[in-house]
This record gives sequence, structure tokens and C-alpha cells, in this order.
Amino acid sequence: MKRFRISKGLQIRYKKDVWELIRIIEGRYQFESTMTGEYMVFQRVEFEEAYNTGEIEIVAGRPGSQMDGGGSVIEKDTHISPKLTDAVQRKLKYVQKAKKLNVGRGQIRRLAEIIPLVAAEINDHKVPSPQTVYNWYKQYLENDCDFMSLVDRFDQRGRGAMLDPIVNSLIEHAIDEIYLTREQNSMSDVYFRVVALIDAHNERPGCENRLSYPSRKTVERRIGKRPSYDLTVAREGIHRAKHDFRAVRNLGFTTYPLERAETDHTTLNLFVVDDKLNMPLGRPVITGIRDTHTAMPLGIFISFASPSTYSILGCIKSVLTMKGSIRSRFPEIENEWPAYGLPEVLVSDNGPEFHGFAYKKVVSLLGISQEWNKVLEPWLKGGIERFMGTINPCLLESQPGTTFKNIFAKKDYDPKKHAVIRFSTLVMLVHKWLLDVYMVSPIRTRDARPIDLWNEGIKIAPPYLPAHVDELSVIIGRYKKGRLSHEGIFHWCLQYNSDELTDIRKRHGKSLKVDFKYDDTDLSHIYVVDPDSKEFIKVPCLDFEYAHGLNKWQHDLFRRHVRDEMKCKVDISALARAKEFIRQTVADELGRKQVTAPLLKAQLAGLNSEAVIAGKSNSIVDLALPQKPHSPKAPTALEIDPVLDIPDFGVEFIKKGRQ
Repeated sequence: MKRFRISKGLQIRYKKDVWELIRIIEGRYQFESTMTGEYMVFQRVEFEEAYNTGEIEIVAGRPGSQMDGGGSVIEKDTHISPKLTDAVQRKLKYVQKAKKLNVGRGQIRRLAEIIPLVAAEINDHKVPSPQTVYNWYKQYLENDCDFMSLVDRFDQRGRGAMLDPIVNSLIEHAIDEIYLTREQNSMSDVYFRVVALIDAHNERPGCENRLSYPSRKTVERRIGKRPSYDLTVAREGIHRAKHDFRAVRNLGFTTYPLERAETDHTTLNLFVVDDKLNMPLGRPVITGIRDTHTAMPLGIFISFASPSTYSILGCIKSVLTMKGSIRSRFPEIENEWPAYGLPEVLVSDNGPEFHGFAYKKVVSLLGISQEWNKVLEPWLKGGIERFMGTINPCLLESQPGTTFKNIFAKKDYDPKKHAVIRFSTLVMLVHKWLLDVYMVSPIRTRDARPIDLWNEGIKIAPPYLPAHVDELSVIIGRYKKGRLSHEGIFHWCLQYNSDELTDIRKRHGKSLKVDFKYDDTDLSHIYVVDPDSKEFIKVPCLDFEYAHGLNKWQHDLFRRHVRDEMKCKVDISALARAKEFIRQTVADELGRKQVTAPLLKAQLAGLNSEAVIAGKSNSIVDLALPQKPHSPKAPTALEIDPVLDIPDFGVEFIKKGRQ
């Protein structure tokens, strides 16, 4: 995936002209036309909005690095297998360590010092040579740190001289038998054992394939290829190995923003109510990503779904989004949120969502090196743990609806009965706390504010972003195969077609199977892989009015209703009728206040912080009722006290629980 930085030399295509960034002054970007020499100035917020809406197309991330133009075609996805994904992650560990230590071109000796440390850190049983790592490092830098340069090209590999397979096995056997023991035998003992084993093989009666002795250096090199950590465990014990290699496992030290980030989930100790119905929905879950160097929150995602791939990918999408629209959406917020960009390393715990293939592939395609924290040692990523632990006591536990950590503190307090904070208000409060309290309060360990550390750090290392906005939807999307015909592609009983698909059929036949990706949260488009160029083409749903903003869970609900209740074939007309029937039925039920499972309805409605910020949905009524103008009515189920909706951000509030 190609990337870019907002720095001098950036070239963009805007209104059919190519502009080059020549100066950055106090939040303003001055561009010069490469065709006419005219000047144009963007305010930072204006530039962010134009980028997010696709009005700006990145042409070159730096002078001399050309990037393909856009249209609806997005850079190809190589569909790398899980095996190749692991191989790329392994290479990224070595090259990013070299980049972090500023290893220059040709400094192979320095690489030789780094390699054993990284090998021990990742338990690499096949330690690469310094020349191999140098070749990876050189390719990585020449391709502007594009992870695709590290994908193995098996067709370009050569074959070197090889020992007899029997000799190889005898060497490995001798190493295990003689060297990897607590007696700590020498390399010479291993070599003599290899010679003895070869002699025994050659002296067998009728032996026709007599083996030759390998050199002493060959045996020593084979021992040297074993991971240093494994050698220490076998020869000196596990406790000695942990002691010797303890320093290289602490990767918390960083020198610039986005060098390392940490992620985690937490369930908020608060019951919230629906914006329009005033009924308790449940306890929302917040997923956050925090920059280690600056302690700056990079992105958050609040939803009613349990921790999953859906929530972590939603948070990654927040990290890669410029956030200039936050203040316009929430006028109560005073400060801006300037944090965004691709982290080099993302550290997580060992939850199943962080070990799934979908998550691994997304972070690999984004060029992010992933790390997992050691089980039962959360202090190794203490920054995000403290950050998540601060949210509940500082922001929420003084509010009506809190659930309390200690059950004995509840007494006769019923959080569902006293829940008065609306979901949209909660989203606003979390953002206000982040921007107006957390980011502008000094960090205890640094004696500096996160906002100041971030602004100073990005002057030295500007953040990267994906060159195409739609490319993020492609990367996060799910992969599937489908048949393309004159009717287009049918996916979940929805029909997708475009002129680009007609061109594919003209080249490859009237009917063929194609690969495509789709987004569970928005079925209005799919992304089809062109069989020739391997590029993605954005294809709309033919019934766009029905599919726009529709998520897969809502669509499945409508389909089940058609199958089970209407007893007719599933088609788009039946789905439309079902959609209106379900909306009206739920609306009637809501009117009678006989609603059950509000948390499930919140999940079906797709309630999350991204939808609230975008102005799409802040109530489960948006699932049940057609979207049409109406005059707001005073709540009847529960009166909301506006004073209780907004916490007191006083001095005591800021001090409470601040880490």
C-alpha cells in the first residue's frame, strides 16, 4: 500500500491541476501549481475535509516518487497467504529495528549486532544472515517503506551449493545430542561427533554412498544459526535465558510519534439510554489506540458489540481519519484532535480478535508490524492499560447510570433505572474528555502534555496516511468469490453492476467467476478485482436507496423475515416490503413500550461512535422508523436532566485518577 506524508514536496491533484506543497506555516498549507505557477493556500481543517471526501488525490508522496492516479480504481491487493503474511511480519521486525537504530547503507557489521537481539525477541529459529537483512533493508528504503517490497518472490530465487541430506541430518543430530546439553560441550566436541557418525555410516556393510566430512566451519555455522535464546535455554536453563534476554523484550522506549502504539478494549461502567426512546440500552464497549511516545490517543471506537475484529478495525479506521470535523459535530469541544497516521508497531493483548487472519492481514497490508503482549504481563503495555483505566473513574463513575467496579458500593442503586446519559451525549463526553482534559493535562512520567509532545514530534516525523481514502475500505473488507454475468454480481441477494464489469465480461466471456471484497457495515458497494490488472473497482448496488447505510445484520433480519413470514422467494422487492413491515412493527412495539433486548437492537442499528460523528444514527429508532423529517417531542418514558448529561470538568475532576 502506497503512503504519503504532509511535508514539503507533497504533490496532489485538485480541480484538474497538480499542486506541490512548498510551505507549511501555522496550520496553513501553501501549494504551487506545477502547470501555471499559481499559488493556493489550504487551512489544515479544509485540507483534511478535502482529503476525507476524495476531492484531493495524492500524486506523489515526495519528490520523484510517482503514484498512480485514481478514478474508482484502487491499488491492487496481492491476496498474500497467511504463510507469506507471517514471513513479511518477520522481515519487518529486522528492517524496522535497523531503521530505528539509523543503520546506514553498507553498515552490515551493525546489522550483525542487531540480528541476534531481534531473533531472540521473536524466537526466530531460522536466523537470517546480515547480507540477507541488508538486502531486505535496502529494498524497504528504496520503495518508501512499502511492505510489499518484503514479499517473497520465489520465482527469482537461486540455488546454492548444498550438503548431502544425510550429512545435514547428522550435523543437526550431533548438535542436539552434544551441544544442547547442560554439560556445555564445545563446538569441537560436536564436530568430532559428526565425524564419528559419518564413519559409522560409511562402515556399514554394502554402503555404496560414502559420505564426505563437512568442514569445521560448516558445523560452527550450523550452530550459529540456532537462535541464541534457544541455545541459552538448553545449555544454561530457562531462568538464565530470561535473565540474559530480559532487556530486549522491553520495547516501550521510543524516539518519535507513531513508532509504537498500543490497543485495548474496556467495557464502560455506565448504562446509557437511547437518544429518542430514553430506554436503557446497556453498557457500551470502547476500543482505543494510544501512541506510546506522546501518550496521544490516536483513535477510539464506541459500540455495543463485544470486543471483536469489528471493533478493532473500526478503531483502526478512526486512527487513519483526519479528525477536523469533530469540533463542528460537537461545538461543546474547545480543542482540536490533530492525531492521525499509520503506526509502525501495534501492540495488543492475546484476545482472539488479535490473532484472527482478518486482523493480521489488515495490519500487514497497512504496513504495520504487530506484536502481542506476554500473557499475564499487562505492565509491558502499561500506557494503554492506564489510559483505559482512567476513563471510567475520571469521566463516568460520577454520573447517574454508573455500574461501579465494586458490587458492594452499589447498595440499592439500580443503574438501569438511573441511566440518564444518552448515547450521543456519551460520545460527545468521551471526545470532550479526550480533547479538553486528557490531551492538555501533563503526563506524570514526562512532565509534558500529550498535545505538545505530538505537535513537536510530527515536525520531525510527519505521520503517514493511505494515499486513497477508499483503499481503507478495501483493506478492511471481507473477501469472497462470485459469478459475474449480464445481471452483474449477486451478493446477499443484492445486485451489483457497472460499466467496468461489462468491460471485464467483454474481455473474458459473458459469464465468469471473480474475486471481490465487501464491508459488513455498508452494503451499498462492493470492490471487484479486475482479472487483468488485479486492481479493485468500486461497484454500486443497483438498489442504492435500499442498501445505502445498510449493514449485514440488518439485511439478514429483513431476509429472515421474508423467508419465515412471507414464505416467498427472496428478491429486492420482497426485501423492501419486509423492511417497511419490520420498521412499522417495531415502531408499534416501541410505542407500546414493550421492548426487549435493547442491547441487541443497538447492535442491529449499528450504533457506534463513528455513526454518531458522521450524523448517520444515534438511536435504535433509526432502524425501526423510516427516515423522514419530524418535530421532536418531549420524552415521556424518562425525563432527562440536562445538568446530569454534562459532567463537571473542574480541577478535582482533572486530578481524579489522572495517570
